[in-house]
Amino acid sequence: MARLKSFGSALTGLALTGLCLAAQAQERMLNTVTVTAQRIDVDDLAAMPNVFIRVPADFIQFSLTCQSATRDAAERKTELETQFNTLVKWAADKAGYELFGGEAGEETIPLDTISFHEILKSVYGNRQTFELVLTADVLKDETFDGVKLRVTKEVEAMKTAGRVECYVGDDQYLGVRNIDVHRKTLLKQIAAEMKDMREIFGKSAVEVTGLEARVISQPSGSMIVDVFLPYKLTLTSEKE
Repeated sequence: MARLKSFGSALTGLALTGLCLAAQAQERMLNTVTVTAQRIDVDDLAAMPNVFIRVPADFIQFSLTCQSATRDAAERKTELETQFNTLVKWAADKAGYELFGGEAGEETIPLDTISFHEILKSVYGNRQTFELVLTADVLKDETFDGVKLRVTKEVEAMKTAGRVECYVGDDQYLGVRNIDVHRKTLLKQIAAEMKDMREIFGKSAVEVTGLEARVISQPSGSMIVDVFLPYKLTLTSEKE
């Protein structure tokens, strides 16, 4: 997925406080869709075919940044490493939350496959930072704002080391788990659409491409995701 503009990108004209879904390039929007601002940027939405399935979001990804401006370099690094280890333990003990390396809305990396030193970055002056991806499950009847508030409170309540500050970023991404389970249903519906078209245009007049692609998702509402295959139906000349 492409990174949101002010984001984000993804829902169309929905007045969502603090939210704007940004669906990224079609090829990248496989399991998540971007969110951020108060509207959905139509230009960032992938062109959706006639056949799709509308499902509720299973989780939301947030970028989680921790930074320290302690002047002593060794002390600053120790503070941030302590904070990283604290977060790893927190995520392991906290049901409904997961932490990953990588970038929210893009490729995520299992936390046990990365080291603190790989994600530590120097920003400017005496400031250093690291960023993780925090995933929060969506609870029953929970709104986007409700999830964001819950996650923000969890982060603010975390014990920090030294001068470390942690905060949730502005870009969020809606996610659907086990998205490929919808493939069979989508294929059946596409086959039914082809049957209807052939009754009108003739059995040899309809061709379909794109069925080999992975299932794609993009936002349709504050907590709703449209799931589809990027197929294309083409009318051809009737064969003799």
